Amino acid sequence: MKKRILTALLAAVILLTLAGCANNKADAPAPDTTRPTVTTTVETTGTAESDTDTEHTEEKKKAEEKFKEVNNAFDILKDPQKRAAYDRFGDAAFANGNAAGAGFGGSNPFGDGAFHFNMGGGAGMEDILREAKQLIDSGAKEITLLGQNVDSYRWEGPKGNVSFAQLLEAVAKISPELRVRFSTSHPKDISDEVIYTMAMYENICKHIHLPVQSGSSIMLEKMRRKYNREWYLERVDKIRSVIPDCGLTTDVIAGFSGETEQDHLDTLSLMEQVVFDSAFMFAYSERPGTLASKKYRKDIPYEVKTARLNEIIALQGHMSLKSNEKEIGKVMTVMVEGPSKKNKEELCGRAGSNKMCVFPSRGEKPGDICQVRVASVTSATLICERLD
Repeated sequence: MKKRILTALLAAVILLTLAGCANNKADAPAPDTTRPTVTTTVETTGTAESDTDTEHTEEKKKAEEKFKEVNNAFDILKDPQKRAAYDRFGDAAFANGNAAGAGFGGSNPFGDGAFHFNMGGGAGMEDILREAKQLIDSGAKEITLLGQNVDSYRWEGPKGNVSFAQLLEAVAKISPELRVRFSTSHPKDISDEVIYTMAMYENICKHIHLPVQSGSSIMLEKMRRKYNREWYLERVDKIRSVIPDCGLTTDVIAGFSGETEQDHLDTLSLMEQVVFDSAFMFAYSERPGTLASKKYRKDIPYEVKTARLNEIIALQGHMSLKSNEKEIGKVMTVMVEGPSKKNKEELCGRAGSNKMCVFPSRGEKPGDICQVRVASVTSATLICERLD
């Protein structure tokens, strides 16, 4: 029973990572703290109608099936006796980004050697480090620290307050062989301390997901994002001045209430200036009960939102290709995730920048580390040759 519940909960955390961009949308409602609400999103670079793509539809169905398993697990946990199996992992693990539990141990149901911690302001650093060490002893090769806004992490420890940068450094120092990731950052909170910490430790993966939502300061103010265009671009400049090869991904919303054509053009120009590796792109849809739904009119026609979204997607396709072309000839350290979907004789895995690499298989298993050189690229993939 413990293993089945743990597997479901771990899957929920990973699915929440896929849906993490939704947590950064304007005026997002507070999550249900008794049962996780999981929404899946598909990263696209080709068409706004991603649900018509067969592969993406299959991924969505799998995610929905996994979420049903999670729901069943939470129903089981209503039984006080069975609940005890869950208590050791923290009974507020999905509570509004302020989880009482430090994370989850046990086996990763995806079998790729990567484990994901759901952490927040209430998770003690000592608990996180203890569980991280246990996971490493169990064979984990990569750990991801998760939060709606990891940069807001604060813990009052016996020796003073601990920031997210200090937590990130402490996890990285557990073992130089451990790969460390984190998500998601908020542009208003990501600090120089976090950026310099990433640069200091080779085993902290050089990738930041930094949702921008819009390139218009007017729209950002309406969305209550608490930063403007200039602030966002300054943060990007800081990241790239300290970590020139840092992967940078984002979220973009088209057609928020009151968005003018100039606001839309501001978004396109910011995308061209930053050149994101990839993006989660959405047409704005009103969420009942949010301030936006009460305060702002639904005034952007569907046809206009769709046209703007298609422009954003088309531009990001070009930007992704431009970003990937800069990687040709570079050597990448990649952790194997599994066989390539298109060719079972090849493997796929992510570099430290979070870019997907495809390369010839020599019988490696998920979790193995490989050295590869980028030979050619598409907008979504680095096609590599083996060095080892």
